[in-house]
Amino acid sequence: MQNDLSKQIISSFAEIAKEKGIDRDLLLSILEDVFRTMIRKTYETDDAFSVILNADRGELQILHIQEVVPKEELTDEVAEISLEDAKKIDPDIELYDELAQEVQIVDFGRRAVMMARQQLAQRIREIEKDNIYDDYTDRVGEIILGDVYQVRQNKDILVNHNGVELM
Repeated sequence: MQNDLSKQIISSFAEIAKEKGIDRDLLLSILEDVFRTMIRKTYETDDAFSVILNADRGELQILHIQEVVPKEELTDEVAEISLEDAKKIDPDIELYDELAQEVQIVDFGRRAVMMARQQLAQRIREIEKDNIYDDYTDRVGEIILGDVYQVRQNKDILVNHNGVELM
């Protein structure tokens, strides 16, 4: 189920990037930031985590990496795990090894996933606005052809040019 969900997430965001004209590498960077934010909200830090995104294969993997320490030396439950607990997961593990466990997206809860979705949508809107701004700031003073769809009382004219509202 996790694999299907991650493939759906990656393919959906790749489709959005293509539709909005957003660079794929930038989108992957944004996705990683969004997931790291989700991790920080849940665990208060993202230092012990690795977010792996592979857009070509549609894979998303979040790994929780903990150092195996003796139970009496355990000081940080996010970054460390006791040998006793680690042996339950991997019987062959030794002291001071690193234990990597995959974190499922559904483990974060519906609320965290919805917040991540909203954050991603906001970042995409910001990039879209920046792209439009960059496209038109160089054209100040030019005459641009478009469809007039509103003339305001203060004599502002709103024009639609390639789906962008110009004044």
